[in-house]
Amino acid sequence: MKFSNDEIERLKALRHFYQSVNLSQKSVLQDMLRIIKIMADYNKDVVADRERDRHPMATNDSEFEDYETRMSDVIRDGYENCDPERWLKVIPQLIANIDMQYVNTLGMF
Repeated sequence: MKFSNDEIERLKALRHFYQSVNLSQKSVLQDMLRIIKIMADYNKDVVADRERDRHPMATNDSEFEDYETRMSDVIRDGYENCDPERWLKVIPQLIANIDMQYVNTLGMF
């Protein structure tokens, strides 16, 4: 499986932002907002891929499905290991992004 540089960097960034949030003793608002931004960008990628798959000339792209699986795992693991208190400060931003179809923001509560 070969991921694009953007996909690799997004996976690494998300994983590291979650680590930063978990290790920090100070305010993590900016890191939490960045996590939400990365999830929103990922959601846009998935929506674009789904629309491309509906195109009559589309080919099956299992590499993107691998990326989708890995990204979902990072999001889920990061959420499960993150102190719930950290999410309280970014609830308004999560609500604003509640339409993210492929990131289960409602499941986070």
